[in-house]
Amino acid sequence: MIYISSMIKALENLSYSREIMLEHMILTEKGSFEISSFESKFDGEATHLKDKSIQVLLALHPEFFRKMVEFEDWNSAVKYAEQYREEILKFWEISK
Repeated sequence: MIYISSMIKALENLSYSREIMLEHMILTEKGSFEISSFESKFDGEATHLKDKSIQVLLALHPEFFRKMVEFEDWNSAVKYAEQYREEILKFWEISK
């Protein structure tokens, strides 16, 4: 749960960075091709990060414990985290 919530937070921060960069590109009058190219590359990297983070998390679980993992990809991992939202929030509150 903690790993997934950390990845969610990292992707939220990455998304804020994306918005700041898009605003900068508009203010500096970058062309639509440059903006589209940036968005496409950004989206691809975010998708890769999501997929790779789940692959690594699953790979780090010994075979015995893998059957207890309740997700198999990014979308199901986010749904899993949503089920345990209160516990995650409590963890992060205690960690401050």
